[in-house]
Amino acid sequence: MKEIKMPQLSDTMSEAKIISWKKKVGEKCNRGDVIAEVETDKANLEIECFFEGVLSEIRYGEGSTVKVGEVIAVINGLSAGKADVDQNGQKSSEADSNTASPVSSLQSNSGSASLNDFSILQATRDKDQSRYEERRLKASPLAKKLAKDKGLSLLEIHGSGPEGRIIAKDVESLVQYQSNLSSSSSGTVKPSTTSSVRTEADISPFFTGVSEKFAISKMRQAIGSAMVKSFSEIPHFYLKGKIIADRLIEFRNNLKTSGGLTSLTYTHLIVKALGCAIKQVSAFNTKLDGDFVVHFDDVDIGIVVAVDDGLLVPVIRKVDKLPLVEFVLAFDHLVSKARQKKLSASDLSGGCFAVSNLGMYEIEDFSAIIYPGHTGILAVSSIVKEPVVDGDQIAIKNIMRITLSLDHRVVDGVSGAKLLGALKTYLEKPELILL
Repeated sequence: MKEIKMPQLSDTMSEAKIISWKKKVGEKCNRGDVIAEVETDKANLEIECFFEGVLSEIRYGEGSTVKVGEVIAVINGLSAGKADVDQNGQKSSEADSNTASPVSSLQSNSGSASLNDFSILQATRDKDQSRYEERRLKASPLAKKLAKDKGLSLLEIHGSGPEGRIIAKDVESLVQYQSNLSSSSSGTVKPSTTSSVRTEADISPFFTGVSEKFAISKMRQAIGSAMVKSFSEIPHFYLKGKIIADRLIEFRNNLKTSGGLTSLTYTHLIVKALGCAIKQVSAFNTKLDGDFVVHFDDVDIGIVVAVDDGLLVPVIRKVDKLPLVEFVLAFDHLVSKARQKKLSASDLSGGCFAVSNLGMYEIEDFSAIIYPGHTGILAVSSIVKEPVVDGDQIAIKNIMRITLSLDHRVVDGVSGAKLLGALKTYLEKPELILL
């Protein structure tokens, strides 16, 4: 008998919610098979099976929150029906096997299908068109599950996420709105028990008009906790620099038009240049581990990606070694997975440095907080035209401001200055990253 425990899929993860089971009781499991999808403090991740055998027991049902290290399932050579779960995610014995649980019923009817693979509404076949339209809507897995639990169609919900994506907050807002309408029609006003919407009197006597108050999402709570810990424990120091970006702009335009890299962005070039600079100044390809500093051979860099309700920092591997074309493909694939919250645990682990680029938002200058476990982070601002001294003349140049936030426990100002100088060289002579 082999126990499958809730793994720690990220450095800050202490628990996770089971979104769906991909295997049913009695089904054969092979090494590498995905058996469940879970929601962590960072993203929706898949749990793989590291054993071969039969899934004989599921200890927690969908929607259950489980702490890291808890046994969630058992694999052995027994046949199906030895154990199952009830609606509350508790085990039931063979004596209760005549009453099918939601998990076993769902799995019997839909095989290994997850909540992402079928419509939220259990519409009849005469509503196939509605179901098709519903599937086409973009919605987070949590929003889909909330809508299903509340008996709502995604077609009823207006999405406030990127590109109109429906997020959990949108479902909660509709539920509260319907509750308020129901209360008004009956002539009574019920106090809110969800705390997702409050009146001005509930919030502050100094506020005017109607205000809304939403509970902080699990991801936002995790980000807040990690940033407080980082900023409190890591002695940050900052080095700022200006990059003359004229050649960078020309280099990118040439590769987009004649080099076939139509999706090439400044972020691609900045991350690639940073990888080359860190390879040159190897003191930054390190991280603190207790009383030791660990050095790595490959340069792996985290990319700060904005998602529906927070940030994710997936890590792209071997930035210094990948040819530019392969690097761009790997980069784009990783960012796409992050925005869909389909990252694996390995996508979120490792790395010694990160990049946060806000240049597309007309940001003049900013400093970033070091991601926990890293030695530094690069903050990139917008490219703007500024007068600069060029020899004895004043010239108008494209200027990009960058800021390095560094961990003074691992590196110092001299090594930081060397990294900034190397990065400046690669960005002002970008053809060097092709060598």
